[in-house]
Amino acid sequence: RGDVKEALRGLRRLTVLEPNRAEYFIALAQVLVSQNDLIAVLPVMDRILQLAPNDADVITLRGIVLFHADGTSVGMQRAEEDFRRALSLSPKLYDCDLYLGRIYRRRGRMDQAAPYLEQAARLNPKRAEAFYDLATVYARMRKPAKAIAARRRFQEIALAAERFLHLKRRADVAPDEFALQIEVCETAIQREDRTAAHHYLARAARLLPNNSQVHAARRSLSELDSRAVTTSAKISAAASLSATIEGSDIH
Repeated sequence: RGDVKEALRGLRRLTVLEPNRAEYFIALAQVLVSQNDLIAVLPVMDRILQLAPNDADVITLRGIVLFHADGTSVGMQRAEEDFRRALSLSPKLYDCDLYLGRIYRRRGRMDQAAPYLEQAARLNPKRAEAFYDLATVYARMRKPAKAIAARRRFQEIALAAERFLHLKRRADVAPDEFALQIEVCETAIQREDRTAAHHYLARAARLLPNNSQVHAARRSLSELDSRAVTTSAKISAAASLSATIEGSDIH
């Protein structure tokens, strides 16, 4: 707890000393979200958008924070406006479609929620959230076959995530076992988890730097990196913030 307070003090001081550095405000927002202090995050997000008014990723993030921090009709309207504005700037944003679907679901408009959630599922079929929400929406729309299919897909993704977590734990317990390190790396590449892929590739390369699997994994990861949208430190931090908030969405 003391470390968090110290981090908050340091980051707040940095935002005062360097008021035009968006990355400091994003770092501050990350810490506040980790402490579930979403109300305090909102003015920080507003400042980020003063610095980057047309950044679709950050606009999306403010919408996510509003969705979780203010459940009133006014809060939902403000969040919806952010998501629609972000989509006008960048039309293929998973989180915008996901949360627009959630807003309509919260309003009881399942017929309007379904198309947004379906679009989110098409944009990123490897993420579970849209399928989880679709199962509920289809059930309330009295479409049992679609509800069952969405629930099954959600369970498949959740099970794969659980298996991956178990595999990472095994690799962490045995950091000198090459086969485990490279298996986690290859699985992470398939899952497009670049952070994990880099971490376990480094371990595998340390153990067997000239191994053919290491070379192949390095090429695959390089291709994945080149396709990644999060090419700047600011957007990378923003993606991390989004993931932090998303962690509490599925129960």
